[in-house]
Amino acid sequence: MKGNRRVRALGAVLVVLLVATLWAAPVSAQELPDLVPTQIITTTMYSGVANPIKAVVAKNGTGDAEAFSVKLEVDGETFTQSVAGIAAGGWPSYVNFSWTPAAAGSYTLKVIVDPDNEVIESDETNNETTTSVDVIELAPVTVDVRVEGQTSTIWSGQVTFVDSTIVDSEGNSHSLDRPTALGALDAAASDGGFSYVAIPDYGPLYITEVAGEARAGGDGWSYRVDWISPDVGAGDYVLGPSQSVLWYYGVWGAKPMRLTVDSDVLEQGQTFTATVDAYDDMTSAWGPVEGATLYVDSLNYTTDASGQAIVSLSAGYYTLYAGKETYATYTRSNRVNVNVYMPFTLYTGWNFVSVPKKLAPGFDTAEQFFGEVDTAGHSIFQYSPASDWTAMSASDVVSPLDGIWVFSTSQQTLQPHFDTMPRRVPPTKQLGAGWNAIGFANLSPMAANSALTSVESKWSTLIGFDAQTQSYEPSVINNDHGGGDHDESTAMDIWKGYWLYMNGSGELAALSP
Repeated sequence: MKGNRRVRALGAVLVVLLVATLWAAPVSAQELPDLVPTQIITTTMYSGVANPIKAVVAKNGTGDAEAFSVKLEVDGETFTQSVAGIAAGGWPSYVNFSWTPAAAGSYTLKVIVDPDNEVIESDETNNETTTSVDVIELAPVTVDVRVEGQTSTIWSGQVTFVDSTIVDSEGNSHSLDRPTALGALDAAASDGGFSYVAIPDYGPLYITEVAGEARAGGDGWSYRVDWISPDVGAGDYVLGPSQSVLWYYGVWGAKPMRLTVDSDVLEQGQTFTATVDAYDDMTSAWGPVEGATLYVDSLNYTTDASGQAIVSLSAGYYTLYAGKETYATYTRSNRVNVNVYMPFTLYTGWNFVSVPKKLAPGFDTAEQFFGEVDTAGHSIFQYSPASDWTAMSASDVVSPLDGIWVFSTSQQTLQPHFDTMPRRVPPTKQLGAGWNAIGFANLSPMAANSALTSVESKWSTLIGFDAQTQSYEPSVINNDHGGGDHDESTAMDIWKGYWLYMNGSGELAALSP
């Protein structure tokens, strides 16, 4: 009995010594938390308004971090926010601040985590981070906006705005005092004539429908700025000048495609390379898209393993974009314009010219077509028997079948933008009795008697002008079959204007668009 008591007493002493040893042993560094400010997130910052600033705080080590504070220091001001803590294995904490700079300029933002040492950490030397920011004056910005629906592009263009008033689905107004990604959608809807629905949900305003396309389950509307998916609501993402905003119907993981070309202005007969890649949010990297369809007006091409397609087009002004599968996997690409031109040369002195086919909208006025020509102050003229000589205004359209006189101080080659949309009816021009200034509307030379078939019984004489020699060409006579300079089979040339004498009024029609 006494022996058993001694054994039990010795065991008790050993337990006490073991507990005391464990209690006195230092905690390893891995068991202590380590709070680290990993990032300071800002968007474009403006003076005179409250700017959101987000600090990202991560925790290393296996230990829990109890409640602590985070301090922001900027321009002599201090802002402090409390954090409830970060549990072992927990996600980083996002700490929100708001700062209103009094003036534009360059500033340094400093974030200090646990400034009062409330948390015992394994490393107390990595609790600060800084970043430099530029603050600009609040003013209207111009940004590119593209809105991609499930099966087609809803709108694409530029908007200029500075602030917005958003009316939510419950009729409440929300004032955004600076340009935001949500404001860009609002401005695009106003310019494009489509609607959207915003609900006061998930904290910020949330877009549930655009142009009648409503979210369904996990599919719905998201936005990107300069291709990247922000981690703030669209009403809180502040835009700067010249940024691009993409609103798209999709799902998480759908990759936005980007289209680039190695040349967007080239002469007919040349080829260009179109490249399609896509941005992967998981890797934050771009990668080629094989098997994407490149849409070039009515033509289609398919990209190879490197995401490329070699394209050859006839003269025209084209709009290209790429798509693959559905909105659940890829968001269709941006649109790129390519001008394939037939070179048009003006010579020093007076030129009597015409365009062989319709010019693309936006490139078809006298100002747009002849804008780079130094005319030495001369007007650009047209002529008809009814109105005699008339000077073209900047907004007058340069049309096929019109003969136009333009002066140039030097030889110059223009790059016209031709319309690629098919014309259902060839262009026509009303002619009066007497001399008319006409154009030749065809993409290759054609005998005069064929080109003037529509007024065969009315015309008598055709005269061209050689701009290189600044002299008139021999006259072409209707029904002259002598085989000489005056033969009616003499060719009319592309880009040239002509004097045509009519014995009576008639309608001149082009034989091709």
